Amino acid sequence: VVFSFIYWGFGFLRMGTTGFVAQDLGARDLDELRATLARALIIALTLGVAVLLLRAPAGEIAFWALEGSATVEAYA
Repeated sequence: VVFSFIYWGFGFLRMGTTGFVAQDLGARDLDELRATLARALIIALTLGVAVLLLRAPAGEIAFWALEGSATVEAYA
């Protein structure tokens, strides 16, 4: 549940980038296209590192919020 929430929560990056890339390609503005892709990659890498660094605290909060049993927590 938590993984799906986080995974689909980042869908905004894909959907937002697609529109800007399409506009840049339509205008044949390759410099802005590169800048758009660079911004998207920087955001994705930053969020990816944040998820990796915060996975333990986020897991604790998720188990608390979802009231996972000790057996479930042991297998997770």
